[in-house]
Amino acid sequence: MLVRDTAALAADDGSIVVPAISFVGQGGGQVAIRQKGSQVTPAYVHLWYTPGHWLEWTVDVPRAADYRLAVRYGSRFAARRELRVNGEPAKGLEAFTLQRTGGWTAWAEKRLPETFRLKAGRNLIRLTCLDDTSLCLQGMRLAGAEPGTPDVAIDPLRFTGQGGGEVQKTVSDDLGYFFMWDKAGHAFEWTVDAPEAGPYDVFLWYAALKPTSRELRVNGRVPDGLDAFPLEPTGDWRYWAEARLPAPVELTRGRNVLRLTNTAGTALNLSAIRLAGPGGKDILIGAVDYTQQEGGKVREVRRSRHGSLYLWNDAGHWLEWAVEAPRAGDFRLALRYATRERSPREVQVNGRVVEGMESVTLEPTGDWSAWREARLPARVGLNAGRNLLRMTSLGGGGMNLDEIRLTPAPAAP
Repeated sequence: MLVRDTAALAADDGSIVVPAISFVGQGGGQVAIRQKGSQVTPAYVHLWYTPGHWLEWTVDVPRAADYRLAVRYGSRFAARRELRVNGEPAKGLEAFTLQRTGGWTAWAEKRLPETFRLKAGRNLIRLTCLDDTSLCLQGMRLAGAEPGTPDVAIDPLRFTGQGGGEVQKTVSDDLGYFFMWDKAGHAFEWTVDAPEAGPYDVFLWYAALKPTSRELRVNGRVPDGLDAFPLEPTGDWRYWAEARLPAPVELTRGRNVLRLTNTAGTALNLSAIRLAGPGGKDILIGAVDYTQQEGGKVREVRRSRHGSLYLWNDAGHWLEWAVEAPRAGDFRLALRYATRERSPREVQVNGRVVEGMESVTLEPTGDWSAWREARLPARVGLNAGRNLLRMTSLGGGGMNLDEIRLTPAPAAP
């Protein structure tokens, strides 16, 4: 029996979600596990190497307390910085050194040696470059010096001020991305639900080696200034930058359609579209969540939700998961998987082969990281409480597995 891709099932419909990497047993082989986020490019700021160039963040803390700052950074060389708190140099941190980590994205966390006092409410944290050594800043955390004081995370990309230079923001590709978007006229559409009508600034998270341009249409109309807007090279195909489009767009409340078209015939990798509007909250759209494409076909890299398992291709290799069901009944079974090959599997529940799933073939998704969800053809019966779900490879093709989802099936007529 052949299984084809279906749309992802809803997350709030009473489904039982089982991460693939949570299997409780296997036999006939040994799978490998890839942890969630292991292949994601993180977000960070860089090009911060001019003496006197400062960055400042606004931080709210619930009560006055002493804190110590921890920074997660990467650098090929030792870098010197100064810390100021609410306009005053922090004692003992007027000139501290962050040692090299071995590479610009070889991340390490260092907790600064001295504490400083923050007042309840709004505070300003400023770091100033004291030398000509660059530093890539990927994370910041205020650690309470006293027991019971909660840590406060600071997003380095959300700085509220800078002076003496301009850093570049490298955004994350944790939403996945697509590539080979290199043909003139190749267009994509996304459906966007706006919480309220009004002007929205549009930002693209992209990577490119050469200058290129795109057109943006909103609800069938090209806004002024967005007929062929330029996008500059970022330096590498996995070097993700955020670019603000030269003009805002007007969205209606509710459903809107965005359409981006390649006007240059040069390539661009796209990870996400960010809309900043009157509601004060961003709308973030994964590029791979497009509803339509015309004039070409890209290759996609999607992300696993929980981490994934791979090297599951030998005939007879089985994996087993414990499933806790709130009640007895029939469930629909869906798999979120990725494969380049047709991959047959047998499904058992509580030691018995499920009728209709003696041999279920998962169709290729296009790549080992092109995740799709497929609903299997037969219902499975679960007991109330603990159940054992087993899937056995019948050979002929490997499969990377991210998630197993069991959704209550409607009663038969």
